[in-house]
Amino acid sequence: MNPQFFVNLNDPDPYDDETHCPVVVSLMQRQRKRKSEHAIGFKIFRCDLETKSLDEQFLCYNQSVSLAELSEASGHFGILISD
Repeated sequence: MNPQFFVNLNDPDPYDDETHCPVVVSLMQRQRKRKSEHAIGFKIFRCDLETKSLDEQFLCYNQSVSLAELSEASGHFGILISD
C-alpha cells in the first residue's frame, strides 16, 4: 500500500466568515537511471481524528480530491473545515 499522511486542519482565521482552509500539496518524483517515468499522484480524504489507516473499504466508498501527473503533482485546495 502507498504511504498515508494525516493532517489536522484548523481555521486559520476564526474571525472571518471563510469556511475553507488553504492547503498546498506537492509531490515530486526523482528521476533515477530508468528509461521511463511513472505516473504519481495523490488523493485527499476527510476522516476522523482517531483514524490511523485508510483501508480498502474506506477508499472505495469515500469521495476524494485527486490529482495525478507524470513527474510532479501539486495543487492548491480549499478544504472545508467542520466543527
